[in-house]
Amino acid sequence: MITMSSDLPINEEQRLTALKEYAILDTPPEEEFDGLVKIASEICKAPISLITLIDSERQWFKSTVGLNVKETPRNQAFCAHAIDNPNSIMSITDARNDLRFSDNPLVTGYPNIVFYVGVPLVNPDGYALGTLCVIDNRPRELSEKQLEMLAILSRQVVKLLELRKKNYQLQQTKLKAQQANIFLRTIIDNIPINLYAKNKKLEKIMANKSEYEYLGFTSESELLGKLDQETIMSEFADVGKHHDQQVLNGELVVNYEAKFLRKDGTFNWLLVSKVPLRDEHNTIIGIIGLGLDITEQKRLSEQLEKSEKLFRLISENSKDVISLHSLDGFFQYISPSCINLHGYSQAELIGTFAGLTVYPLDFESHVKDWNLQLDKMRNNLETDQVQFRLLTKHKGPVWVEAVLKPVFEKEVMNGYQVILRDISLRKKTEEDLVESRTLAEQAANAKSQFLSVMSHEIRTPLNGILGLTDILSRENPRADQLEKISLLKFSSQNLLTIVNDILDFNKIESGKTDLEIIPFDLKGLVKQFFKTFEFRTLEKQITLTLDVDESIPDLLMGDSLRLGQIMNNLIGNAIKFTTQGYVHISVRELTSNQEYHTIRFSIKDTGIGIPKDKLSTIFEIFTQANLDTSRKFGGTGLGLSITKKILLLMNSEIKVESDLGHGATFLFDLQLGHVANIFAVENTQEKEKITASLHILIVDDNHVNLLVAANYIKSFGHSVVTLLSGKEALASLEIERYHIIFMDIQMPDMNGYETVKLIRDRKDEYHKTVPIIALS
Repeated sequence: MITMSSDLPINEEQRLTALKEYAILDTPPEEEFDGLVKIASEICKAPISLITLIDSERQWFKSTVGLNVKETPRNQAFCAHAIDNPNSIMSITDARNDLRFSDNPLVTGYPNIVFYVGVPLVNPDGYALGTLCVIDNRPRELSEKQLEMLAILSRQVVKLLELRKKNYQLQQTKLKAQQANIFLRTIIDNIPINLYAKNKKLEKIMANKSEYEYLGFTSESELLGKLDQETIMSEFADVGKHHDQQVLNGELVVNYEAKFLRKDGTFNWLLVSKVPLRDEHNTIIGIIGLGLDITEQKRLSEQLEKSEKLFRLISENSKDVISLHSLDGFFQYISPSCINLHGYSQAELIGTFAGLTVYPLDFESHVKDWNLQLDKMRNNLETDQVQFRLLTKHKGPVWVEAVLKPVFEKEVMNGYQVILRDISLRKKTEEDLVESRTLAEQAANAKSQFLSVMSHEIRTPLNGILGLTDILSRENPRADQLEKISLLKFSSQNLLTIVNDILDFNKIESGKTDLEIIPFDLKGLVKQFFKTFEFRTLEKQITLTLDVDESIPDLLMGDSLRLGQIMNNLIGNAIKFTTQGYVHISVRELTSNQEYHTIRFSIKDTGIGIPKDKLSTIFEIFTQANLDTSRKFGGTGLGLSITKKILLLMNSEIKVESDLGHGATFLFDLQLGHVANIFAVENTQEKEKITASLHILIVDDNHVNLLVAANYIKSFGHSVVTLLSGKEALASLEIERYHIIFMDIQMPDMNGYETVKLIRDRKDEYHKTVPIIALS
């Protein structure tokens, strides 16, 4: 008898593609999967239980009980038949009497399969990836209860697969974000143009390698916090300050020349462009500057001016060609120097038509210019200098400049005088300068465009990580996974906060930062930070300890994100500056009443300490205790300044106690609001939920953005359709109606503005009134 092979599913190609997206084949055993097959074996009282995945040529076992092989050929696999019908359980009481399997090597030999039940593992897209199966070497049947339990376990396997897939995608997204950050900074530091940013105080807050090396510094940190008056000549710094003020008022200052005094005492010229630096609310928070070194071009220009002075001196000594012409343009006289310019002698030129000496390609335009000057002379108007190419006898076409003066006889113009000089060198230099300037402007414009999207590109992958992490946390992960997801989300939020604070530092300076006063778990927040930083202290082989007052209520009112930023800065600094010993975090309640709880936060370390004379300056912008701190430990000195300003917003101040070489203690007290009724908070939030179900369209060319947005909206009970382009949206709106459309602004081929215009241009009332919300 011949073993019958199963037919391939009609969607086999798509099924295999879906399987590969899980990146699970040939991976090591995992406790979560192993536990499920053990449960299946126990429930069904079967000696063999398997989680199988059906590849193109094999069935591979992710987890096994009672079987010592990792895979078998697909054409022998019972499970290959089971996935043919994803919606039912395949049950075989006695494979020896089944025409499909009676001579199967797995029946006639090890493991001698007689009884088999396989439940297809069907993913959310409907593809059967494999099975959860139980096997015995004697005829059997399962009860309805056992079959039901086996089906439940199969769904748990699929959930594990989905969670594993999302974790893998999240790791890939995080890796891409890290690579993007490194890539962006590498580009910035290697572009051959000076690039910098200033805050509204006109202090440098960013400088690329070209900028700080150009000004004679060895690192970016040496330049940060400095004003132009400290790095360039005061007279040019004043000009630059004027332009800076224009930019802060919303203007573009493009391509002006400025002279700079470098640290080594040399002078250089830059072609400078400046544009406003804006935050996510389009508020101007500083200036972005680009500078291209044009010192060599300036040198050439100065040489050109000297050459022109020399030419004028020569012309005054009859080196220029001087000629007299009749009104119809014939030479009546020409000076002897014509032999040097024209290549012809006086005798060869006098009596001939002057137009014959003009380069033929310039003749038509030359006649127009010449007649215009003749008309001006007849009307006693000042003439212009005329430039054209002269067709010489010995040098070919040569650029010349002509000055015309009328010749009168008895107050009647009867001719004109021409002074002709060679300007070929000047024209060549001008052409070179124009070319250089054009290239410089193109480069400056390209870099300005690059900077205009830089903050968006940095935030996009971080927001993707946060969104995907939030989605994972909503999908009922296990307790151990929830802890990791929580830590990942916590770290991502703090990374995004750091990026935002660097870009909008001036927002804090100007007092436009608003605190978010909401209920939060203070003890949980502090413990999260402890776990996050514990890894770093293990690497440095120092001790990290935590003392949290357990009498502190579970919920307090305050800005947890800003408090987290403060804790991140202070704990991070303590670990960074401690090479041996410990870092101790203390959170204690000092006082409490019906409105507020006063909490003292203290971070103590046994690190390098701070000199007494520096304790009053370490909270200043871009200031560190020692000049070599940045080189040894990294950082720019911005963290403590931001910490101090945030605490001032919270009506608190930071204090420090330290001796050089004996560690430091940073402490501050915060008044956090009392939460009178936890259930009232939850009920209020519940009432604010939207109950109406809407049909919503989301259009975005970024898959991660679509996934995050769709999951958020679906969580409120709405139906969602996602599309990747404006063209797809237009096609969908031909046949389907949506209550709301979310439209990405920046998309290839057709951007959001273009798509919305085409929607609004349609004649029917729906397309003119459907709400469309921009995404960016």
